[in-house]
Amino acid sequence: MLFAPRIGTSALAAMLRRLGTSLQAGLDPVRIWQREASGGPDAHYRRVAAAILNHLQQGGALAEAMQQAGDYFPPLVVELVRVGEESGRLAEVCLELAEHFEYVLQVRRSFLASITWPVLQLLAALGVIGLLILLIGMFDLPDILGLGLKGPGGCTIYLGVLFGLGLGGWLLYRWGKAGAPWLRPLKRLLWQVPGLGRFLELLALSRLAWSLSLVLNTDMDLRRALPLALRSTGTDRYTRHIDAVVEAVVQGKSLSEALEQTGAFPVDFLDVVHVGETSGQLPESLDRLARTYQDQVQRMMQVVSTVGTFVVMVLVGLVLVGMIWALASKTLVPYYRTIQELSQPP
Repeated sequence: MLFAPRIGTSALAAMLRRLGTSLQAGLDPVRIWQREASGGPDAHYRRVAAAILNHLQQGGALAEAMQQAGDYFPPLVVELVRVGEESGRLAEVCLELAEHFEYVLQVRRSFLASITWPVLQLLAALGVIGLLILLIGMFDLPDILGLGLKGPGGCTIYLGVLFGLGLGGWLLYRWGKAGAPWLRPLKRLLWQVPGLGRFLELLALSRLAWSLSLVLNTDMDLRRALPLALRSTGTDRYTRHIDAVVEAVVQGKSLSEALEQTGAFPVDFLDVVHVGETSGQLPESLDRLARTYQDQVQRMMQVVSTVGTFVVMVLVGLVLVGMIWALASKTLVPYYRTIQELSQPP
């Protein structure tokens, strides 16, 4: 299902944090999931937790139970939970995953906070236009907006168009998040936009570096680890090279060589991978690189906020100038001409 229920990032981070902390404290997994099944954040989560609890009570593994939940849990989380169970490091793996998803939440909240003021300005400008459409019809004023919309009927059409555009944007976001194939050309186009492309690249590479540092620090087979790490980027700019990268590694090439032959990864990323392989500290090198990328993402979000505010202010200014010009051309100019004609001698 395209819009199948999935656990939210906030709920996932909180669940992994509770799970890791409880396991570190020595609590029995069955006891942990009894609490999850009775006190989860929503009804769907509690049903999933109850199914996991039932699986554990029958002697099954946690990763198997999470996998049976379908797409509810991200594949990377399920596989790393499996590795954590097999290696006896489940508590540590859960806490590392929780830290990552908490960072994702922090980035998301910072981005939303940065665009809140520009969005409010834009909504205020759109609201003023709707109010003018209503007043033009109610008081039989000239159509200074030039939209051909007047009164309650025109205002309804205007709001309907805005609602349609908003719904369309929301659907595009959901389809994009669900990985709709027909949106891939649009995503690739966004990567070509100056500034925005680099921002998207840093987001994807920070996830990739973090995922690789985590999976390479376990006993997971590279043929399983590499696809999971590449899919964590969330973009086919990297995921379409999964088969080629895995095949190159299986043939005996180093990870840096396998990634380099795709031509999709930047030089700074490849250099860190090469140095990490040479020094025997690849997971540590990738973890440091992920944190470096995360810092760059935070700085770029401040730039995005500044640019977004400027663009919205320019748009609002253009709307106001257009309204003043239309008002002047349709009311003041005719009155001025009439006064000139009356003031001329007969």
